[in-house]
Amino acid sequence: MDRSLQQPPTGSLLEIQSFLRRAFAEGGRSANAEQHYNLGNRMLDQGRAVDAVAAYRAAICLKPYYSRAFSNMGNALHDLGRFEEAAGTYGQAITLQPDFVEAYCNLANVLNDLGRFDEAGTACRIAVCHQPNFAEAFYNLGIAQHQQGQLAEAVAASTIAIHIRPDFAEAYNNRANGLKDLGRPRDALSAYKTAIILNPDCPEAHCNEAYARLLLGDTGAGWRKYEWRFRGGAGDLAPRAFRQPLWDGEDITGRTVLLHAEQGLGDTIQFCRYAAMVKAGGGSVVLEAPASLLRLFSGLDGIDRLIPTGNPLPDFDLHCPLMSLPRLFDTTLETIPAPRPYLSVEKRLQRKWEKKLANGGRMRVGLVWAGNPVNRNDRNRSLPFAELAPLWQIPGINWYSLQTEERRHDLEAAPSGLVTDLSPHLKDFAETAAALSQLDLLVSVDTAAAHLAGATGCPAWVMLPFAPDWRWLLGRDDSPWYPSLSLFRQTERGNWADVVARLAEALIEEAERRVRLDPPRKVA
Repeated sequence: MDRSLQQPPTGSLLEIQSFLRRAFAEGGRSANAEQHYNLGNRMLDQGRAVDAVAAYRAAICLKPYYSRAFSNMGNALHDLGRFEEAAGTYGQAITLQPDFVEAYCNLANVLNDLGRFDEAGTACRIAVCHQPNFAEAFYNLGIAQHQQGQLAEAVAASTIAIHIRPDFAEAYNNRANGLKDLGRPRDALSAYKTAIILNPDCPEAHCNEAYARLLLGDTGAGWRKYEWRFRGGAGDLAPRAFRQPLWDGEDITGRTVLLHAEQGLGDTIQFCRYAAMVKAGGGSVVLEAPASLLRLFSGLDGIDRLIPTGNPLPDFDLHCPLMSLPRLFDTTLETIPAPRPYLSVEKRLQRKWEKKLANGGRMRVGLVWAGNPVNRNDRNRSLPFAELAPLWQIPGINWYSLQTEERRHDLEAAPSGLVTDLSPHLKDFAETAAALSQLDLLVSVDTAAAHLAGATGCPAWVMLPFAPDWRWLLGRDDSPWYPSLSLFRQTERGNWADVVARLAEALIEEAERRVRLDPPRKVA
């Protein structure tokens, strides 16, 4: 055989095509299939997933029962984000080779990415039936179980993976995630530390350690570790590719700093408060934020210019993501800036909503029961609308829904005429803030609406899951970030009934207090 065919090329597409033509002319179909397969492996190792898929397809054309080519093509498709195709390709590999444990494990991995956690768990269990000491299968099983809320089982699966492979850093990270969500964040910290010792460059472990530390109020280490979110620790969150340097707290006198939003709308509302502190450094501040927030931010202290996300940016000298600012200003729970309301409501909009929500003496309460379903934690933070039924029995309250498009249809289950849907009128957050300003109270799960209430100083009662997001801390019913908020926490995982019962009791007391302060007047 031509010696040049023994090592697949690593260069241009033309070289690859030339190699394939010569390989086909040189040997039989099986040998050529091997050459295509090896080329695909080389391309995949180099991160050239598109070329790898082409090579694997060629191998399969020549050798239709080539299970390993199907499996590796699934890996390439997975790398390309073509998850459904990858799942189908792994399935073909398994059909050809029913004991192909690596294909089962990889299928579970992509099914987890697709949110098909029950199927992922089944694939993992089949894999470990064939190979009981398959650590990666137990690892993927733990991920699937965690996402289904089977936390104790997820910790157990990760622990088995660690027993099989004591150096399995990612399994320690998964075990820690389970412990944290079981309400054991200090135990989780120990597992995160072990993961980092085994793999100092494991971004997920560093970032998850940050969440645990911030949840416990350890802001110093928490903010430092949180910078790992841009190194792969927070999924697909990537740093912005600017030629200008990242601002790291140096003097900005006479310079322009671009602050840019990241992650969710609630995050942007929470951390825009730092703009005034940046401005105090003597420079100019440009804030890039989602268009739905711009009108709300128009009166924000410290902003010289607002730019909607995706629009061309003006000249600037330095840039900084909003959620890096707490680290730069050494924020502790005692030094959180802007305890007063830092976002204001347009007077014109206030007057508009004052007329729209005239109450006739009844208590006006806004309601948000679900967040964005795309959020990976939405299953935990949002609650079924039916859980709110005890609230409908409380007299003297006008209910107003601020729920956005997601889950608006739930209102069909409410007693007729009891809940007024305001969402068609809420075209942006400035409008929502004005509506909130005319309500006596907002009852909400952990969503942007709760942040908006806190930032504008409107009273809100926030219903939190057993394992809350880091910003809500643990063991307290108030928030150092938002003085106008009160927190109602689950006392056991998944039990919203107890939360709603306590909230209903508090609402009854509040409604009675208001009657005592302003009793109804008799008409002569």
